Amino acid sequence: MKIAILTSVYPGAKDYFFEFLDSLNNQSTSSFDLVIANNAMPNINTFVAKYKGRFFIIEAKGTPVQLRKAMIKFALSKNYNWLVFMDADDTATSNRMRILSKNMEQDRSAILVNDLHPFGENIRYHTSLLSPHFKDGDLITIDSLLDGNILGLSNTAARSNTIEKYYELPDDNLVAYDWALFSLALEKNEVTRFTTGAGTNYRQHRQNIALLTDDDLKTILKKLTIKEAHYKFMATKNQKYAIKLNQTRVLYDQLKNDDVFADKYVRFAVKNSKGKLPFWWRTPEMDNQQ
Repeated sequence: MKIAILTSVYPGAKDYFFEFLDSLNNQSTSSFDLVIANNAMPNINTFVAKYKGRFFIIEAKGTPVQLRKAMIKFALSKNYNWLVFMDADDTATSNRMRILSKNMEQDRSAILVNDLHPFGENIRYHTSLLSPHFKDGDLITIDSLLDGNILGLSNTAARSNTIEKYYELPDDNLVAYDWALFSLALEKNEVTRFTTGAGTNYRQHRQNIALLTDDDLKTILKKLTIKEAHYKFMATKNQKYAIKLNQTRVLYDQLKNDDVFADKYVRFAVKNSKGKLPFWWRTPEMDNQQ
């Protein structure tokens, strides 16, 4: 079985890339390759000189979506059986690849999802984001992706023949490529399971596009803009997303035009996020009585 880890790098990733590579060097198995899509990060050979495994570097330009499509296309040309996704500013627990590999051999799933452990700015204690909500082997369905995303390009692995069917379809300018990609797959009932033990250490920092907290109106409006683009794309595949698109636009307009509502909603969103399943791009619904 041939496995590749896929990541993309850019100049801003240079502060974290050594840690990323160290976490791969420290894996309890070495039976995988590394595919890197490089978008103008200088001196990349200095970084990969420390890496102990086999790797490929693709020089690529364009939007983040175009970079990800380029690295997937390259990996498919190399006939890997499984593609493991990981962001270059994150790190992997030392057993991530061993546990994923075991599941790849024993499980007939199309997509595997592992836990996320946030660290970095404003993270005061270690926590697991998904395992409090999913047990080992639990199926993840499209219902879990309707209001936000939990399948990121740092905590997922997928069969190549599954990704091949969907990876080119999302628009090149979408911010939430992972959300669109896996929504397309789950809409077609591709079997997706959660696996415990393996983990991705998910770095929180100011350059991170997708933070998990709602702490101000600007952050919430940004989320709604990204959600609007996602629902607009998905509405071309399934009409139920047109309803989500309309709801998102109505909420955005309310927040922009009603200061009293906006203040109440921000306080509600912060309170509502505590103890709930963490979603990227999730914005809670507030009824009129609150």
